[in-house]
Amino acid sequence: TQEKLQQKMVITKSVAVICIDRDREEIEQEVTTVCTSEVTGDNLAYIIYTSGSTGNPKGVMIEHRNTVTMIHWAHHTYSQKELAGVLASTSLSFDLSVFEVFVPLTMGGKVIVAENALHLDKLSTKGVTLVNTVPSAAKELVRAK
Repeated sequence: TQEKLQQKMVITKSVAVICIDRDREEIEQEVTTVCTSEVTGDNLAYIIYTSGSTGNPKGVMIEHRNTVTMIHWAHHTYSQKELAGVLASTSLSFDLSVFEVFVPLTMGGKVIVAENALHLDKLSTKGVTLVNTVPSAAKELVRAK
């Protein structure tokens, strides 16, 4: 984070906080070799919870291979220009948020966090190039226009 934002964070004693402005010299001393990873496609990437047709929430385990496949699909489906500014308007607990966050970041784009996705006039001035949403929200966006 940045030092001026650190006071806004809830931090437990077991978590080390790195401030990119305050700790710049220390960061520059870190090794620059490529880190190896033992993560495989079979490893769990995240769990998404569904409402469940029975009314009981169910956790669905998503493996790394599924997430990487979706990101590769998006890279072949959307241009770098289209992914330059992706609107993040869904809850992080919704699976679409994985697209909204990781796809633009892996293509050099930016994630634009929506304060209110229905304010179209403000979105265009913030560099939003792609809105990927559910049909009901798209209908509201069109209606609001």
